Amino acid sequence: MAGDFDVSPQTLHVAAEGVGRAADRLDDAVAELRSAMGRLDGCWGDDEPGRAFGGHYSPNGRAMLEQLTGLATALEIVPGGLQRMAERYEEAESDSRIPGRG
Repeated sequence: MAGDFDVSPQTLHVAAEGVGRAADRLDDAVAELRSAMGRLDGCWGDDEPGRAFGGHYSPNGRAMLEQLTGLATALEIVPGGLQRMAERYEEAESDSRIPGRG
């Protein structure tokens, strides 16, 4: 026999707010990192060791920023999904015909 399953729409609403704040902070951090990396671009010089370092660092740095940007973008859509989920649970609870519910 399956156990009870309980969802708190209020908890989902609160979680959505927290995830939204985290998404904003990550977006700000990525923008700050992008700016800092841009200011430092090429600081390793144009001699042979500098070119060797830059040849590895630059593509990997760009890839990291792309991944972090993608993560920030994905995280920005989560709060809306949590809010919609909470609203659907509230609607289902309100419409329920089960005694003691709605």
